[in-house]
Amino acid sequence: MSKVSVIIPVKNGARYLREALDSVMAQTFRDFEVVVVDDASTDGTAAIARSYPSVRYIYRARSEGVSKARNAAIRAAEGQYLASLDCDDLWYTDKLALQVPILDRDSLTGVVYSDQEWIDQEGQTIKVVPHSNWPKGWDRYFCGGHNIGPSTMLVRKELVEKIGFYDEELWANEDKDLNIRLHDVCRIQCVEKALIKKRRSPKSFEARHNQREEVLISALVFLKKLDRRVLTSEQARYLDLEWSYYHSNRGKYLMAKGQQHQAVQSYLSAIRRAPFVAKTYGRLIRCLLRLR
Repeated sequence: MSKVSVIIPVKNGARYLREALDSVMAQTFRDFEVVVVDDASTDGTAAIARSYPSVRYIYRARSEGVSKARNAAIRAAEGQYLASLDCDDLWYTDKLALQVPILDRDSLTGVVYSDQEWIDQEGQTIKVVPHSNWPKGWDRYFCGGHNIGPSTMLVRKELVEKIGFYDEELWANEDKDLNIRLHDVCRIQCVEKALIKKRRSPKSFEARHNQREEVLISALVFLKKLDRRVLTSEQARYLDLEWSYYHSNRGKYLMAKGQQHQAVQSYLSAIRRAPFVAKTYGRLIRCLLRLR
């Protein structure tokens, strides 16, 4: 049994998959397996994955989203530790060599992650981004300041199983949801150097920009889960802001579908949650003008 299971979810990722797999095969730490879960790709993904004799390739005939794809890979994994890699990202050769010893020597640490180097679609460096002590967002208020990118993470498999895997209702925020639940049960450490190259691309795993309805549903599920937690005053204020963003984005979606009256109600809900967000008022005014 390998120490580490590298899990790679992919959908129509042929453009970058070989580069991602080559970065795994170049690791100086060698005790790993690779599990690729193909979420119903229609490009050359299968041929690329199968060209690596050591890769375990799992094809899913029906596309059901990144959470189900990742969970399928986790259930198939045989390693003690899980290392996720998005199909368009790359690892530095010492990524696993620097992270595995931290979990080996500290049983209280369940997650190790790292900083990121952001690259464009052609692989050119944009900038290096430190990811510990993150000053804003979910990571600050719900995850102890840890901004854990999926491709940076090394996590104990038993912990992911303990907290119930990725939430398969979520088509977005599934990684934030998992990280928050992991933060509840274990210590998290950061290797404060870039160990991955994160590709900043207009396309994501399941082209979320073309799945607005699914993303809104996911946001609603995610926010309701957080509403059920016992919150600090800081967390409650931040959650109100995120609810406001949700209602405002839902209003924009309804406007695009020609449902102006429903959109107005969404914008008013956004204002009730967070009355000082200027963008919401601009959207509301544009919507009201259409109703004249």
